[in-house]
Amino acid sequence: MIQNRERLVEDYALRLETLTGTEDLDRRAAALREKYAVVAELLRKAVEHNVSAALHQEADQSRYTSLAARYEAAKTRLDQIEDEKIERSSRKERTTPFLAEIEQREERLTAFDEALWCATVETVTIYHGREAVFRHRDGGEAKRGLDGTR
Repeated sequence: MIQNRERLVEDYALRLETLTGTEDLDRRAAALREKYAVVAELLRKAVEHNVSAALHQEADQSRYTSLAARYEAAKTRLDQIEDEKIERSSRKERTTPFLAEIEQREERLTAFDEALWCATVETVTIYHGREAVFRHRDGGEAKRGLDGTR
């Protein structure tokens, strides 16, 4: 039963923002983009120096290799952050219908409600007739034994 709908909606909205917000990722991405730009400029200068000065080829190659590794590491991390932002946005889109359903509901929930179920549960997987795994739209998961155990 939903006894305190307003509190549930507030709590769920806060949880949703925590799980799907991207402000922290945006800050990290901006810092990485700056680092990425600095390393790219250092790489450009290293190549330019290598072309103009045929001396110290071994040292130049070592410096280039080091800068290229830093560049790739920054690029990889930036790609991971962008992927996480996409995942969080997708999670928010999948979860928002549940919150809307609860906000619209005036009466207490006293019986199974198909609309609420569909807004909450993304998939249910049954494993060998022993366990059910409920994957929720917010990314959460609950496992239940088919005999009623957790």
